[in-house]
Amino acid sequence: MSRYSFEVVNHIPSNFLFEIQKSNDKEDNGINNNSNFLSLYSKYPMNELIQNFDKNQTEMKYIIVKEKVNNKFTTIIPFTLNYNSDYNKYNVYTVSTFHHYITYGNVELLQNKINKYIKFGIQFLINIFSNFFKFTKFDKILIVGNICLSTNVYNNDIYLFKEIVNYLSLQYKDHTILIRSINRKIYENIYLKLNNFLFLPSRMIYILDTKDNLKKRDIKDDIKLLNKYLQSTYKILDNFSILEILNNETLQNENHILIKEIQDCYNELYLDKYSFCNVQFTKKFIYESIKQNILQFKCLYHLQNKTIDGCVGYFTKRYNDRNIFVCPILGYKLNKQETPLYRLLSSILLKEAKQCDSIFNQSSGAASFKVLRGCKPYIEYSAIYVEHLPYYRRLPFYVLNVLVEYLVKPIMEHYKL
Repeated sequence: MSRYSFEVVNHIPSNFLFEIQKSNDKEDNGINNNSNFLSLYSKYPMNELIQNFDKNQTEMKYIIVKEKVNNKFTTIIPFTLNYNSDYNKYNVYTVSTFHHYITYGNVELLQNKINKYIKFGIQFLINIFSNFFKFTKFDKILIVGNICLSTNVYNNDIYLFKEIVNYLSLQYKDHTILIRSINRKIYENIYLKLNNFLFLPSRMIYILDTKDNLKKRDIKDDIKLLNKYLQSTYKILDNFSILEILNNETLQNENHILIKEIQDCYNELYLDKYSFCNVQFTKKFIYESIKQNILQFKCLYHLQNKTIDGCVGYFTKRYNDRNIFVCPILGYKLNKQETPLYRLLSSILLKEAKQCDSIFNQSSGAASFKVLRGCKPYIEYSAIYVEHLPYYRRLPFYVLNVLVEYLVKPIMEHYKL
């Protein structure tokens, strides 16, 4: 018998937002510290913050958790609910299993240097199974704790997720229930407790524990390089200095040139170079993230040109007495090939992560670069609950789990995807 009661709401009552914001200042309190994301998401429609979030297919909801004995507020957990899947119209992969594993998976396959016969074989399987997945309502899905970024990060509220899933499976009997971004470096104890879940590999990520020895030569060289550029070419703009510039000018909102330059740096790298399947942040999201200190930005501001050439936006989450450090926004101007912008931004991030005494989840990509600087590879999983569904709805996940575990996962590990 659970000691908690649960209630699903479409909008967060202001008194509950106040409670979680107030609790944000308490150290290691076990209460959800997603309050800034929650206040932002409850203030604006999601498609005004993430451009490729399709509001006609998906909505953001919240579950309020209270203690039964005294009706005391405990936490609020966000979740996304797909209720009207249009497989021919792209919906951001952070809310859509179909577009994560099929649409984006196909793009990744084409972009990476993989043996052409392996590539052909996987594309053949994708084409066969995509129609089967559509028929079995593969994308009728509910994602618990979803803040719609490339990496979901959890605090100690994740220990409630099993009970929350049991509750939601009764409320949404026709939806697959999923928890994204589980890895065994950070969430090993949760991984072991989520029995009756399928663990579907999603990508290879790279993690650095800043408590480890960081005296690698590449890290020292990166720090020297950053110091050199900061003495001659760049200065770093943070949230405070960006807002200070905005407050001293007529245009003080998301239409300011600095906000656009941050967006352009991210778009050049993640959308133009990689894929439009990636999360498409709007200028409103970036501006509000700076204004509300949701993300901590560090921007390389060119002293002579008066432009932002590169940027990172990161945040931390407290889990089991450690800070988990993630960076959902990173970008730089691709035409500045003479300047090692990625190295400079990586050095800034490592310095900030070290100051937070954190475990730095560096996400996927740039495998060799990250491994040379002390990162270790881990498979990231989606934990999927289908026990409440009829067999024909469970079948696609059983099939995909076998294909990914025994075919795609070895390829990810071999090619470091």
